[in-house]
Amino acid sequence: MQPSEQGITQLPFGKTRLQDKLHQRVFSNVVVSELQRIYTPSMQPTENQALNRYSVCNYSTELGIAQLLADKTRLQEESRQRKLMILKLENEAHTREQDLYLLEQDLHNVRKELEQAKADRERNQGRNVSVSNFYGTTHVINCSSQDMALQLGNENRMINRAENVEHNPWESEN
Repeated sequence: MQPSEQGITQLPFGKTRLQDKLHQRVFSNVVVSELQRIYTPSMQPTENQALNRYSVCNYSTELGIAQLLADKTRLQEESRQRKLMILKLENEAHTREQDLYLLEQDLHNVRKELEQAKADRERNQGRNVSVSNFYGTTHVINCSSQDMALQLGNENRMINRAENVEHNPWESEN
């Protein structure tokens, strides 16, 4: 910054402090660095060089338009990527919902099987106890009613033979 003859401090790029304050007031809600990057010409005139106002503005406008087009393209690509990500996340959510539904169905089926197994075990334990109460200890554990009938039939035949031997010892030899 250099003081000029009139006492106004010169800022870089040929702005005065007064112009800079006006610029800040007008664009206080806009990021000035972004505005400068787009609208400030990259080529500044030197002291000896005459400023051709229209060439600087045209160059600045072309840079601004190029930057805006590049930003537009970038934003469109980001939007496309976000839409793809949203679709991917929606598909994953749908898949997880299906998996959750299948797991709930499996849990329901396992609960039914567990209840059935408990009922079968209680029913078979009741049969085993009744068999044990009337005929002594048995080796029938958790089997079907048909198997239990065969086991009981074999035990009854053995008991009948033992009783017959006691009454008539000659029959057991035949």
